[in-house]
Amino acid sequence: MPNIIKALKTKKPFSKTEYRAWNFSSTPEANIEQNESTQKPDRTINHGVSRALAGQKQGVSRALAGQKQGVSQAEAPQKQGVSRALAAALAKTDENFTIPPEGKELDLLLFLCDVCIKTCSLKTTEITTKTLNSYLGVNSNRLRNIVLRITKKNLIKIVAQNCSSAGAYRIFEFSKNVYDKLLLKLTDSKLSAQSKEALAEALAEADVVSSYINNTTNIPENFKQIDFSPLIDFGFDESHIIQIYREYTKKPELSLSADIIQNSIYALAFDLKHNNVAESFKHSPTVVLTALLKKGQPYSSKTPEKVLTPREEAMQEYTSAQKKKNLKILEIETHTKELAQQEWLNNLLDEELLEFNQNCDSCPKGMPIKIFEISKRKKSLALAKEYFDTIIWPTKQKQILNSE
Repeated sequence: MPNIIKALKTKKPFSKTEYRAWNFSSTPEANIEQNESTQKPDRTINHGVSRALAGQKQGVSRALAGQKQGVSQAEAPQKQGVSRALAAALAKTDENFTIPPEGKELDLLLFLCDVCIKTCSLKTTEITTKTLNSYLGVNSNRLRNIVLRITKKNLIKIVAQNCSSAGAYRIFEFSKNVYDKLLLKLTDSKLSAQSKEALAEALAEADVVSSYINNTTNIPENFKQIDFSPLIDFGFDESHIIQIYREYTKKPELSLSADIIQNSIYALAFDLKHNNVAESFKHSPTVVLTALLKKGQPYSSKTPEKVLTPREEAMQEYTSAQKKKNLKILEIETHTKELAQQEWLNNLLDEELLEFNQNCDSCPKGMPIKIFEISKRKKSLALAKEYFDTIIWPTKQKQILNSE
């Protein structure tokens, strides 16, 4: 024991690295003995009081510790259950994709995710190539490679695009799992000033409205019935109908009827398919049509006399296809009939053939015999073919069809 006291008195001030060794060797017994040997007699009472208080505090600490421990044990199973559910969900989503930890791919994904947040959709608006080039600081070839990599990794898909040099754009769409993971990453990072400017530009180009506008409960029933499906591959959807109607509520003098809007959609869809008008547009077809209709200007086709609605065009295509099919069937049947007839005539004896024209047995006066024979044979052959068509072919046709 004296050795311990001596060591305590001569020990140098401890450093951070010596803290564990000092704490380990500084047992309660050593501290008590050091206090008894160095304290004056008048402090022994305080020391005793300190011990008593220490005992009380220790008792209270144990009681409190017991209570806390009880609460912790009760809560532990609940926390553990939530953790397992989240872990299982994350493990399931990790099977098909992996979010890149850094780099241009992650920058692009986070930017597109933020666009989706602003539009309250898993699908972005029309993001121009110029906007993405400016934000990522890359050229168009590099951007194409970045987009190709993230699509191959199943992180995003392109639902529509325009590759024209004048107004190239893409519309992207996330899966729910990827979007949720990116949302978690986005909350841990803040968009730079550059990305916010690019985001504002992208949203302005597409004339995106806030999420409260994208609600069909406040638009008339005839607007809800507008068929926008012919342009859905170009990014035109119900949200654009809502934008157009909202503009009409602000400026009623510009309002167009639902029928005119429907005809404009059909006319543009027809021109995009048959007249290749997209090359002449500076912006995407969706932006062009939406801007026109908001201004109260219907879209007119380049060839209005040829415009058909999708239903009419489908019926026309069906009719044309059926005509071609029937002509083909008729051609095959005619050729089959000719072959069967030729085969039947080849097996017919001359006597049997001439029996079809029994009224011409004698040669008229003045007519050469050879001319008479030729004439008689032609008439017999014509009558034989007619006999084949009316009597032989129906039965022969059934035999051919049944053999198939």
